[in-house]
Amino acid sequence: MGAPSKLGDRTLPTYRETTEMLKIPNFFHLTPKHIQKQCEKLKGRCPTRKQNYEYLKYVLVVLYMESLVRVLSLWQKRDTWESECAFEDRETFEWADSPSARQMGKYKQVVDRVFTLLLQQKVDQSVEEMYSGAVTALHNDGESPLTLENYRKAVELLYTSIQN
Repeated sequence: MGAPSKLGDRTLPTYRETTEMLKIPNFFHLTPKHIQKQCEKLKGRCPTRKQNYEYLKYVLVVLYMESLVRVLSLWQKRDTWESECAFEDRETFEWADSPSARQMGKYKQVVDRVFTLLLQQKVDQSVEEMYSGAVTALHNDGESPLTLENYRKAVELLYTSIQN
C-alpha cells in the first residue's frame, strides 16, 4: 500500500524524476543561520562590485569604439555591389543622375542651338527648376493627383517657353 491512490498502478517517481526535487531549493523552510551559511559559501564565487563596475565600463567602451569604427568604415567605404546599383534599384530618386536630367540637358542643347541661331532665346532657369522639381516629386512621392498636376503644368510651361 505504499503508493497513493491517485497514482493508480504506477510506481512512485524516483528522486531524479520528481520535478520538485530538481527546482532551486526554497529558502522559506531554512533557518536564518542556515541561509547565512549558504550565502557565505556563494560569496566567494561572486565578483566584487568594483570589479563589476570596471568590467561594465570596459564593455561599454569596447561597444562604443566598435560601433564608431563600423559607422566610419560604412561612411567612407562602399561595397562593389553598391556602386554597381542600377538606377531603377535606388531607394530615392535623384535628379542629377536621372535619365530625365540627361534628356533635359539634351533638350536644352537642342533648344539653345535652335534659338541661338534663330530667335536668340534660351530655356528659362526657373522653368528647368520647376520641371526638375516636378519629376523628382513624381518619382519620390508617387503618382498622386497633386504630383501629376504639377508635372503637367511643368511640361506645359516647358513647351510654351519654346514658343515664346
